[in-house]
Amino acid sequence: MFLRYDNRLNRKPYIIRGCQLWAVNLAVGVVIGLIAGFLKTPSITYLSSIFSIACAVPSIMLLIRRLHDLNRPGWWCLGMLIPLLNIVLAVYVLFFKGTDGPNDYGPDPLG
Repeated sequence: MFLRYDNRLNRKPYIIRGCQLWAVNLAVGVVIGLIAGFLKTPSITYLSSIFSIACAVPSIMLLIRRLHDLNRPGWWCLGMLIPLLNIVLAVYVLFFKGTDGPNDYGPDPLG
């Protein structure tokens, strides 16, 4: 479910899955940091960066599906790269209700 970009995703699953990704990313980063500190080799911390970049892909897919629920194209996720617009887009994605009934991207996930 994390690597799909088709269909729609309402607010609650979006927030829950986003928190799950964040928690996994944090846990892996802490474990890698502890291993790097124990082995006294800071080069292992590059694994944490690589894992964080790998976690960006599913989070982008979740954002695209959430935008589809709001009847917006997935290209709007590029707005997250623009300062200040990313704050507006985050508020829009987190707090606005999705389209009632079917829209251009599929049936209502609450229906």
